[in-house]
Amino acid sequence: MAAAVTEAQPDKPYWDTETGGIAPIKSDYVLWHKMGKNRTLAPPTIDDDAAEGRGKAQLDQPLLRTGDMAPAAASSTPTLAPTSAETTTEPVAPTPAADGPTDAPATALPAATDAAAGDDQPAEKKVRLSGAQKKALAKQKQKEQWEAKIAAKKEAKKAAREEQGDGAATGAAEGGEGGRQRGKGQNKNRKFDNHAGTSEFRLCTHVAQGKPCIRPNCKFEHDIATFLASRPADIKRGLPTSSDDLTPVESSEPCPVFLSLGECPYGFKCRFGESHMRKVEEGQGFMQSGWELVVDEEKVAKRKAEIGEGKAKRSDRGEMNLITMNEIKAIRGGGRSQEKFPLSVKYLSSIGEPFDSRDKDDGGRGGKGKGKKRGRNGDVKAEEKPSEPTPGSAETASEQSEAPLASTSAMAVEGENTSSEAMKDTASGASATTTSDADPSRTFVPDLAPIRASEKKRLDFAGKLWMAPLTTVGNLPFRRLAVENGCDITTSEMGLAQEFLSGNANEWSLVRRHPSERIFGVQICGSKPQVLVPAAEAIAQNCEIDFLDVNCGCPIDLVFNKGAGSALLAHATKLGKSLVGMSQVLGEVPLTVKIRTGVANNQPTAHKLMPRFQKEWGVSAVTVRNLAPCQATEMVELTSGYLEDARSVASAALQGVRGLQVCAQPWTTIRLRADIGECVKVLRDTVKDDDLAPIPIFGNGDAYDWRSYWDNVEQSGVDGIMIARGALIKPWIFTELNERRDWDISSRERLDMIGKLCNYGLEHWGSDQMGTNLTRRFVCESLSFTHRYVPVGLLERLPTHMNERAFPYKGRDELETLLASDQAKDWVDITSMFLGPPPDDWSFIPKHKAASTETEAQG
Repeated sequence: MAAAVTEAQPDKPYWDTETGGIAPIKSDYVLWHKMGKNRTLAPPTIDDDAAEGRGKAQLDQPLLRTGDMAPAAASSTPTLAPTSAETTTEPVAPTPAADGPTDAPATALPAATDAAAGDDQPAEKKVRLSGAQKKALAKQKQKEQWEAKIAAKKEAKKAAREEQGDGAATGAAEGGEGGRQRGKGQNKNRKFDNHAGTSEFRLCTHVAQGKPCIRPNCKFEHDIATFLASRPADIKRGLPTSSDDLTPVESSEPCPVFLSLGECPYGFKCRFGESHMRKVEEGQGFMQSGWELVVDEEKVAKRKAEIGEGKAKRSDRGEMNLITMNEIKAIRGGGRSQEKFPLSVKYLSSIGEPFDSRDKDDGGRGGKGKGKKRGRNGDVKAEEKPSEPTPGSAETASEQSEAPLASTSAMAVEGENTSSEAMKDTASGASATTTSDADPSRTFVPDLAPIRASEKKRLDFAGKLWMAPLTTVGNLPFRRLAVENGCDITTSEMGLAQEFLSGNANEWSLVRRHPSERIFGVQICGSKPQVLVPAAEAIAQNCEIDFLDVNCGCPIDLVFNKGAGSALLAHATKLGKSLVGMSQVLGEVPLTVKIRTGVANNQPTAHKLMPRFQKEWGVSAVTVRNLAPCQATEMVELTSGYLEDARSVASAALQGVRGLQVCAQPWTTIRLRADIGECVKVLRDTVKDDDLAPIPIFGNGDAYDWRSYWDNVEQSGVDGIMIARGALIKPWIFTELNERRDWDISSRERLDMIGKLCNYGLEHWGSDQMGTNLTRRFVCESLSFTHRYVPVGLLERLPTHMNERAFPYKGRDELETLLASDQAKDWVDITSMFLGPPPDDWSFIPKHKAASTETEAQG
């Protein structure tokens, strides 16, 4: 329901509202005409309530319940067909479908036409409706009222546009003011054609590199002369003439891969190939094509000298942790698990857990079938528990054979009838004992690691800047850019532990590391020790990392509903077994964990787990997120659609609508800051009581300016704050934090950063057509966040908050205005400055539908 228009305060800025959430941009830069309002805050010419035929007196009346309404009065006048306005105020009983019953009541309210028999007839009795019938009628009434309201708004705005004569009546009626058709929600199941723009003539990779093909049954083409005849022209960069003149000036650019490596592995297929191709005499060159490839021998020799050996070995592209297909096949291929993951098998066997959890769930059928249903704590449900083994059976013998192994660090099981109450979790130091299950997996955790947790490599994170794992955008090129701006600690995108074990090549590509990443870790996510422990061992065997992080804070339903992510916090036993096993198989590599303050809203529980992370489970660092999963979901719903439309925010702010709710900054909430402070206190007290070396503890999220960052660090007692969305919106935030200043970065400097990101993407994904398509896609993904940045010089106060949304505004120059565009079409145009125009059959689908719509250019 729209609220009454309030008079504007002349001395009060437009962004200073009760609900907040509006970026304090100077009024001179706000594009008021794009919101359909002027800066004088005059009453609107269109009264939404008047358009619906309702006045203030009607709006002040509460909605009547259907059961409280009296039957229609008798009338001798024939009843006319109700208008659209009348249908919003009169209850209408739904008509049951002809093919079956519905939830609506079968008996409708008496119609006015039924009471037209005469005044002398007695009034009909009021029909009594059940609670379900009343709810059904109320729901239908609300729906009709809403539809009528929307229709009236569209008609009124259409009429206003026609009167103004701006030619945008159709667009205003369909999509709101300004002729804009805004979409809502997210574009799910996005697909991108990485082969767009590639010709049907697929040149062999070896031939493209200027080498003879060594594959006997190669399916690709080898005619280099035919390929060169149809080879597309090189990409020309079209940077703007100046910040105020966006006219592109084309220029040839050398191949960034060649400049970095001294040779280009894409050779003749490179879209910047002319920079490392040389024309020779006819009949000369490679395969008598008249062309040959250029190699910088000095740079190649220097790069080969830096390759190194072992897990730290660099690939031919200068990157680390490049897992070959042979190594991936060895992980997912056949063979005994004892040979592939010996430490994991030994650990799981020692705690009574099978390597394949299906062996335990199917009642001894050898891992075949779907398996038994398990509860939230991992226990088999009572009605489906397998029968107890009889004395002398194979199961009993296996349990007895495991007792000597367990006795190395814990109390062994004495006989087949030993109760679970007699066995204690000595490795973890827990005092609680199990009471109902004799399964040894819940009674002890043996110490089998050659290196104890206290002997692992110490993590010195104090005072360092840590960028969080960022799905999609937090790829290797973006991490390079963050490191260049002052980031100290980087982490890969989150990978699923099960996908690592399945040998998913896309998942293993996430662990790739650039040499400039000084402190680098990999984050994985899983739901049980049978998945997390072997995945940790596989990563430790094949990758050079400084730490391994376990995600126990992901609130996404796809992860949470499978028992992974933040769902693990509700199952301390399963979490503890997973962490202990991972810490053991990692050897010297430290284990870190990322958690939330709680699983349920307003119920913080993380402080109860804090004493166990270091002391019992061998964790070397902890990161605490200050939101429960349900709170995180609410925040995403509020912010994902950019508040759906800047015009709706403007209208709400200017007209004084009180129903607008903007998500406040969690770090500024005293309760949430106290929750993290409590976690820090508990962890520090545990360290003092047990005389342990302190481990780093970080907060997480909502770090957007240097003042708030350092204030929160001091007040909460954490060693630092993991930076997530702040780095997405402004990748130069690390420079601001290190130098403790507000960087009023110019539009040209921001464009140069985008150019660096494009170059880093070409080095990572390749400079051929497929690599160019991938680079363009992920740069557009990055621009979907950076466009939210509001320049410091346009603000009326500092600092600003991350969740404050800006009205449409113009920048100080045309380039700054373009970089602030929220439309995917403009993001693609920005990438075209460095990557040339995209292929005709390539398109970028943004995550949010609001960025997919066409709109008039800003400015």
